[in-house]
Amino acid sequence: MKRLTKLTGGRAYSVRYRLAPQDPFPAALLDALVSYFTLLYPPPGSIHEAVAPGDIVFGGDSAGGNLALALLRTLLEIRRQNRKIHWFGEEREVPLPAGLASMSPWIDMVQSLPSLTRNQKWCYLPPPRLLSEEHKPPADSIWPTDPPRKHVYVDDDYILHPLASLQMDNDTWEGAPPMYISCGWESLEDEIKYFASKLARDGVTVVFEEYQAMPHVFEELLPKLPESQRNREGYANFVKAVCKDPKNIKPSYTAIKAKTLEELEINVDKLTPHSDEEVRELARQRISVQETPVAPAPDVPSKL
Repeated sequence: MKRLTKLTGGRAYSVRYRLAPQDPFPAALLDALVSYFTLLYPPPGSIHEAVAPGDIVFGGDSAGGNLALALLRTLLEIRRQNRKIHWFGEEREVPLPAGLASMSPWIDMVQSLPSLTRNQKWCYLPPPRLLSEEHKPPADSIWPTDPPRKHVYVDDDYILHPLASLQMDNDTWEGAPPMYISCGWESLEDEIKYFASKLARDGVTVVFEEYQAMPHVFEELLPKLPESQRNREGYANFVKAVCKDPKNIKPSYTAIKAKTLEELEINVDKLTPHSDEEVRELARQRISVQETPVAPAPDVPSKL
């Protein structure tokens, strides 16, 4: 975060949200929402002044990218329902941030897409085994809970909830602010590329960068590589530009070659071979159900 804030010239607000497994979904999402409103509308006794939404960019890598996207999706739904949030005795509007920037965001909770095994040679993430037959967590009062649950982040009943497994959301992202998304040749490549394609088809302005031969969240793991510096610069340039004027952000889809950092344009129409329904069906098959059990999580808009 220090490296990124130095490049952006801005400030970072790092949220100490509740963590799984003790506090599973949607605890972190609710904490993120409260944190955003704390910036917008400082509670009584706060030592900070209100921050304009146009000066805020949601950010996160891996699971943090999932959380940033889920928060933005929640805001979009609240706005579509023309709702306000009761906050310290007042009804408050729900504005959107200037943008969202994410490195290697985690989209698919159930680990259902081919790159999870195809890209093992490029990535340090373990092969998918979360929902396999041999994965039988013992009962425990804290983790994996009693009775056992299979996922560290989410209860079994919510594993396909579209604010957890983001690819299960069949609604549009139309109206979302511009987004920066980067990935490597990593285990999560398929889900990230699918999601970037979905955003583009929904009319969202996306700045997408793919880094050849790089693993998951390589910027943090290998910070001194030229590819990592280029990743930070792409992220930071987006943040500065989107806060200055979101309307000036142009969509782009770029592959950055290893070592040379040569930039090649990607055809967004060929970014993913997977259709919306195929991706959702793969997830349903992974947990061996025919229909998606979308149970509304507590205090999350029920339409989602």
